[in-house]
Amino acid sequence: MMIAVWLIAFVLLGLWTLGAWGLNALLVALPNDWSGLAEWVEKLPANPWLENFFPGWQGALTWVLTLTESALSWAGGAAEVMGWAVWLIWGLGALFLLGCAVVGTVIVALVRRSMPKVAAAASH
Repeated sequence: MMIAVWLIAFVLLGLWTLGAWGLNALLVALPNDWSGLAEWVEKLPANPWLENFFPGWQGALTWVLTLTESALSWAGGAAEVMGWAVWLIWGLGALFLLGCAVVGTVIVALVRRSMPKVAAAASH
């Protein structure tokens, strides 16, 4: 069980690191001008098909992309400051994940330690 706890922790840590790396690359490498995301929705070839299954999806996606466009334009302008903030948040998240793995390990050890007592008490 301890192997499972640590395996899950390392997989989550890897995904957390990948997300931080991607966000940092997005902030630093891409331009500050994100205009045109909302217009991209209108050019999707699957518009009529999607409208049959999800009515109103185009308006919702346009609203989300407009909000994302504003946030990314602001973040792109503050990329130098945001770059270190991403890695600071990554470090705090990594410590949290490792702390959860340690707590999980302690819980598994305590449950293992108490199991023989329970089994011996049940046999009497």
